[in-house]
Amino acid sequence: TASGSLKRKARVILGGVTSLLRTPDLRALPRNPLLLFQILSHKVLRWGAALAIPVIFACVPFLLDRPFFTSIFVLQAGFLLAAALGALLPHFGRRNRILALPAYILLVSLAAWTALARILAGKNARTWESIRGAGDKKP
Repeated sequence: TASGSLKRKARVILGGVTSLLRTPDLRALPRNPLLLFQILSHKVLRWGAALAIPVIFACVPFLLDRPFFTSIFVLQAGFLLAAALGALLPHFGRRNRILALPAYILLVSLAAWTALARILAGKNARTWESIRGAGDKKP
């Protein structure tokens, strides 16, 4: 389900941030440029981009007097509409592969925000919480 997927993704992000923050020698990363690049590109930028989606959407309306930002706003609104449709269609027994991608990107963004809220609330990824899918069997 989408709810279970959101919880799984938020848990993975929370675990990644927690393990990154618990790295004993985080200051040594600048001395290892390849590892620093890998962590920044694979983890930090991906989560940061997901967090930026609603922030950009909230800021762009203040710039609508400029044609470039008007087009960016229209594109982003269309993307969010496609994401909403992609998330809602499975509830009606229909799927659209094209709309599934924006829905997935929105789901990952929501998971990043959920993980950030848990981090700010002082919760970390110490406990494992099983989330079963529809096809999973109970042991």
